[in-house]
Amino acid sequence: MRISLTLALLTLAACAPSISAPVTNPDRYVASDAPVPFAVRQLLPRGVFDADVRLWQNCYGYVYQGQTYPVLTPRGSQYCL
Repeated sequence: MRISLTLALLTLAACAPSISAPVTNPDRYVASDAPVPFAVRQLLPRGVFDADVRLWQNCYGYVYQGQTYPVLTPRGSQYCL
């Protein structure tokens, strides 16, 4: 019973999205007046709001705990238009 519970928890942990490394030049990312695209909102981690989204050269990032992180697609690349 404990083994199956442990395996289930490990499987869930592996499926959970992880936060990537911060971007290299966070000062370049600025808040935009434009609405945040629906796709970007769907890719944001829980607890990150539209006001935290930043934009640089049509690539999206977000501020979390004082660091700027890239918005990642399911393939692991940064979301850019």
